[in-house]
Amino acid sequence: MQTKIRAIQRGTTTEIDAKAGQGGDLGMSQFLPPFAQLCAAGAVFAFDMTAGTSKIPVAAFPTTSPEWGIYNANAGGGKHLVLLRVAALQASGTAGTGIVVGCATGKAAATLVSANYSSTIVSCLDGTSKTPNAFLANNPTIVGGTPAWVYFDPSDSVASGPIGKGVVAKVDGLIIAPPGGELFIEIVAPLGGACLYACTAVIAEVQLDLA
Repeated sequence: MQTKIRAIQRGTTTEIDAKAGQGGDLGMSQFLPPFAQLCAAGAVFAFDMTAGTSKIPVAAFPTTSPEWGIYNANAGGGKHLVLLRVAALQASGTAGTGIVVGCATGKAAATLVSANYSSTIVSCLDGTSKTPNAFLANNPTIVGGTPAWVYFDPSDSVASGPIGKGVVAKVDGLIIAPPGGELFIEIVAPLGGACLYACTAVIAEVQLDLA
């Protein structure tokens, strides 16, 4: 028996047919940029570490204590933290021959964090004063064993690269921290270097339907 799906056209009361593709998938068109609805709902937040002390990159992914952690202070059954973007800006010094942004999520409940690292600026990207139930930590301890690190958008920086050069990691939700968990961020320069990097991160704080 054939089934027809009807939908309401956004902004109207008009009913329209929703058609499936040749593979049976339901076609959807994108009207707004990917994160616009989340931002408008007050669910997207930026953590800006550039006003604090810039940090030197490490030569290998850490096993016990990364440079940055974003702790999810929501109680069990509450909202998840979804990592969307990480940016690293060369603030001073001499760059190594390439950097990469590494991201991970802990394997177990993290150590409680109840305040942001000094000089951290946190803003909701909907233009309001909302704040997330999440806190930025510097050099947190990894709990539950070393997680797998995922690297994003490596940069081909060279030692003569100018101050202000950087990299933007488009994580797009591939790294998520449940309530009580923690997101980890590390800037890695495999051949070292004396440069210092300032970072920012963008997260969404959302209730996920996992049923």
